[in-house]
Amino acid sequence: MTSSPDSTLASARQCAGAGAWREVAALLAPCAPARTLDGEDALLYAEALVRSGEQRDALTFLRDALPQMATAGDRRVQRKAANMTGVAAFAVGELGEALSALNAALD
Repeated sequence: MTSSPDSTLASARQCAGAGAWREVAALLAPCAPARTLDGEDALLYAEALVRSGEQRDALTFLRDALPQMATAGDRRVQRKAANMTGVAAFAVGELGEALSALNAALD
């Protein structure tokens, strides 16, 4: 039996609330390549990757997702995404990108 997207997201949010970040990443991973995650859900996936030690994967995902987030026009989501991009970039040693992203989060 296949879960509906809504039930998958609800399960992922519940796991996040419990600090089960690897489970969150596993639940949302099938949605990520198809870009069916948007806004807060995309941020939840990226956060799960960062908190699971998969900063490079988070950075790759965020680089791909940022243009879609910018088009959506939600400044709060854009700032959070920029902040998370900065954290992930810093963690993998991409210091220039980290600085740029963190500055963008302050705008």
